[in-house]
Amino acid sequence: FRNLSDPIARVKNSLENRIVSLDSQIPVTMMVGQYTWLDTEGSIRVFNKLREERKKQNLNNTFLYEIENASHNVFLENIPQFNNLMSLVS
Repeated sequence: FRNLSDPIARVKNSLENRIVSLDSQIPVTMMVGQYTWLDTEGSIRVFNKLREERKKQNLNNTFLYEIENASHNVFLENIPQFNNLMSLVS
């Protein structure tokens, strides 16, 4: 996690370029809100890059979910769906 959240690297090296540095044995679940103000195309690019890298290692441990009727704070804006997904991935 520290590798991804390094404040110096954040400006010069986006998450899209750093996501593959995560330990491939750690499952990754991404959740985006249906109405988020964030760049969803960027989220999808990051997800696809990580998923493709892990497929090369025969791993299927990367998931992307869209939370219905939610924007950025999916854990507050659709509590039932968020909790349901959390119970599946934990």
